[in-house]
Amino acid sequence: MWIKKISLLLLSGITLSQANAQAQNNSYATKVNTRIGMQGKGANANEAYLEAGYTFPGAMLPFGMVQFTPTFFHPNKGFVINQMSGAGCEHMGNLPLLPLAGDITTSPKDMLGFKPEFKVKNAYAGFYEAENKDGINSSLAVTTRTGIGKFDFPASNAKGSFIIGTGLNATTMKEASVKITSNKGFEGFADGGSFCGTAVSYRIYFVAEFDIDALEVGTWDGNQLKKNNKQETKSGTGVYFTFNTKGGKSIKYKVGISYVSLANAKQNLRAENPNWDFEKVKNDAVAAWNKQLSKIEVAGGSADRTTQFYTHFYRTLAHPNVFNDVNGEYVGGDNKVHLAKGFNYYTAFSNWDTYRTTAAMVAVAYSFGAKDFDTKKALQIMKNGAENPEAKSQDQLTRPFLKQYLEKGYMAASMMLEYTTADFAIGTFAKQALGDQSTYQQYLKRAQNWKNIYNPATKWLNSKNEDGSWKKHDEDWREASYKNYFWMIPYNLKGLIDTIGGKEFAEKRLDEFFTRLDASYHQEWFAAGNEPDFLAPWIYNWTNSPYKTQALVKRIIREQYTNRNNGLPGNDDLGAMGAWYVFANIGLYPMIPGVAGFSVNSPSFSSVKIHLKNGTVEIQGGAEKLDYIQSLQLNGKPFNNTWIKWDNLKNGAKLNFKLSSTPNKTWGTTAIPPSYN
Repeated sequence: MWIKKISLLLLSGITLSQANAQAQNNSYATKVNTRIGMQGKGANANEAYLEAGYTFPGAMLPFGMVQFTPTFFHPNKGFVINQMSGAGCEHMGNLPLLPLAGDITTSPKDMLGFKPEFKVKNAYAGFYEAENKDGINSSLAVTTRTGIGKFDFPASNAKGSFIIGTGLNATTMKEASVKITSNKGFEGFADGGSFCGTAVSYRIYFVAEFDIDALEVGTWDGNQLKKNNKQETKSGTGVYFTFNTKGGKSIKYKVGISYVSLANAKQNLRAENPNWDFEKVKNDAVAAWNKQLSKIEVAGGSADRTTQFYTHFYRTLAHPNVFNDVNGEYVGGDNKVHLAKGFNYYTAFSNWDTYRTTAAMVAVAYSFGAKDFDTKKALQIMKNGAENPEAKSQDQLTRPFLKQYLEKGYMAASMMLEYTTADFAIGTFAKQALGDQSTYQQYLKRAQNWKNIYNPATKWLNSKNEDGSWKKHDEDWREASYKNYFWMIPYNLKGLIDTIGGKEFAEKRLDEFFTRLDASYHQEWFAAGNEPDFLAPWIYNWTNSPYKTQALVKRIIREQYTNRNNGLPGNDDLGAMGAWYVFANIGLYPMIPGVAGFSVNSPSFSSVKIHLKNGTVEIQGGAEKLDYIQSLQLNGKPFNNTWIKWDNLKNGAKLNFKLSSTPNKTWGTTAIPPSYN
């Protein structure tokens, strides 16, 4: 969702603040609980995926290439070197490493037959530590492009081993190759991809080494263990190293990766992690997180709420990821090697599904101040994707079914609402960045195509057949119901509300929708863990009852989020849910893609300080247990509006809330938030 894009701008400091001095005095990193969301809400194996966050608890840097971590899908498989936070399909998971007591006597096969039973000891921003049933203590830390592990074996084990699945990952692998280069090192490559069934693939190169020589090395291929063998050249393979651990030993391991070449993987490792100083790498990682997380200071909340806040803030900074190597080389969308000169190239954007374009992201970035790019070229690319039915990226159509959309003005309903939102963002960007009124009017008109699928007989949005006849009301809604998608017209909520009969009718429909907060796919209530519903709680701000938004957002925070391993209502989706939580708790929600402003709700903390490049936004008067806004002041003056423009905040501002346990039903009702018709 576009809130993730805004979070990157406002919260990470990409275009805004530098490190706050507070980071030197407070460990924001240790306020993070990386285990939140790593389990589903179900109690048994059949329910393990139920409303799960799909997060990972291991070590990473802000926007780092490497994630050294156990995975949600196979936590007992060991520690992998690439993961995405909250992606709802198995993915990546290259180079799983598992420390074990004793010798390796049979093939590890797919590495799923072991039951190490890891018990987590520490899991915060930049550091992960766990102990398995053999008493082996594993500590993990990272640089941007490398990982380092420290493995402490108990004195009772005369030998200890590591198995590394060099030809294994979480999805289909077509090709892999590994070579043991010494008694303490190996290198190779592996293919990956097939994320959620897509055809897009990648190749990852790796080089790894231990700090001492092994007693025995070897490989495996399927069921066959090959002692002293040094090379494998296909998937389903791996390597093992067995060490003398008599008396208890600490063995270190480090790995560098590249998506360009083996030479680059080696260069990345030399440049970022040349020594064996685990504590330095760990401390540097924690310092990097403190620098980022200190850009928002919160106070006056419970310990649990504070932990959740910084954990979700942390998740917004997990992606996108640096994709270029230290020499600047990266593989582009055309599968060719390019050179990033003086900047980093990023991948893993949370564009949700293949039909979601980057138009909204670019429009949001520009409206909130990120303007140092070729705006003309950006608009050309946007328009090509919106007007050319054959436009592709990485061999995937930019907009499937675009031909029908252009010819008839309607198509599959949920996908069409994504397109109308993107169209609005394109028009807004053209106007703001280039003063192009013609393109603005053209795309603003296209954005109103949602009216073509409004069924006046039912007062719901409804897919049509190609001949214009209505389909069944529950057809063509991707991963949600028609009631979930109905409100997904953030740029023209007034038009939507007027179309269905006015504010009173809309309010009653919202009241019924929010009788449940935990709907599953295709159930006809609010689903706190599903993106199409993220904006819905703020729609009361477009009716005569903003107080209902205030109470509802607090209710969602209390009932759907906890400081537990199963504490998320759904997939984190690369920080999208984390961004929702951060904005909801500071009382400012970015509602309209391409429009610089926020819809207001009651904040959760008595003090919030957001450190921007040109000043600090101070938000005072919030509370966890008080839901309703009695009054609000902006820079000392009464403010009776549920919409705050970014221009009022970007150079620093003071927002003073007065909250109560009883609603003020008139506050915020005199001014209508923006809509574009």
